Amino acid sequence: MYRVLREEGLKKLFSGATMASSRGALVTIGQVSCYDQTKQLVLATGILSDNILTHFLASVIAGGCATFLCQPLDVLKTRLMNSQGEYQGVTHCAMETAKLGPLAFYKGFVPAAIRLVPHTVLTFIFLEQLRKHFGMKVVT
Repeated sequence: MYRVLREEGLKKLFSGATMASSRGALVTIGQVSCYDQTKQLVLATGILSDNILTHFLASVIAGGCATFLCQPLDVLKTRLMNSQGEYQGVTHCAMETAKLGPLAFYKGFVPAAIRLVPHTVLTFIFLEQLRKHFGMKVVT
């Protein structure tokens, strides 16, 4: 950090912060909102009760939603990191990527889902088990 600060300046320490925080927000939105909504929809059908299978199903769908939402930013971030100065900024990178077609924003979707879905499943199964064993109620 000291070397970067000394040689490249304070601004360089925060390069990429916009992309990283935007991605974090989209992952959180995708996980939390999709999980709660999916869980409510599954429970409303009456086919499954509030058990670990319901939590697993809802969290797999939430992981897919989170991957779908954040993958375009991951693609842009990767393209910016690997560029040799060919992009003038995030917007320019997005415009150049869009010229390749809409699927260009979802390049690497399967590996990203393989990474994010298990994380989401474990997170929400642990959350639901903690709620169950420690008596925490969620008001809906």
